[in-house]
Amino acid sequence: MVKLKDIDKHLRKAIEWTAAESDSARNIKGLLDDIKGANPKKVDNYLQRSFSNLAYLGKSERVSDKEIEKLVGLLNELKELLPSSLKNRCTKLLERLTVARGKMVSLASRFTGELRDKLNDLKKDENLLSYYLRKKEEGARISVIQNQFMGTLKQAEDEIQGIINWIGTTEAVLNEIKVFEGELKRLSA
Repeated sequence: MVKLKDIDKHLRKAIEWTAAESDSARNIKGLLDDIKGANPKKVDNYLQRSFSNLAYLGKSERVSDKEIEKLVGLLNELKELLPSSLKNRCTKLLERLTVARGKMVSLASRFTGELRDKLNDLKKDENLLSYYLRKKEEGARISVIQNQFMGTLKQAEDEIQGIINWIGTTEAVLNEIKVFEGELKRLSA
């Protein structure tokens, strides 16, 4: 038998860890914005901090995903006990949550995510740029690397914005589930 307090417990944890994901993603976005006008000596620091935030984003995503999996399992069990109108609503919420989480996992995964690849590319470009600046190389080579760096930076910003958007979608669905759970509590009282 599904208990509403179990649903509440996993829902609260999912909301908490999704909020942590959001904070990490927004920190990365802020760091990428800071890179644009930064002194070249500070770029490495901003990239290192971005990797640290990406690691925490990955951890938050994994824990949040586990809690959401538990929540989905409980809601699927509960769905079978509900009248058709509530059952349909529960099914739609579960579908939306599944889509949002699937997209989020593909974007944010620490090991296979597109953002990590972009951050690695930025790190390589920054190292090349630093090398050529130290060697006082000709401006053409530096200009090519700077253009490549800025293009990769724009791609990374687009990736993190996509992650932020999907986290927002997940948060919205979790909040709808919270409202739904509140209605179920009132009906069961």
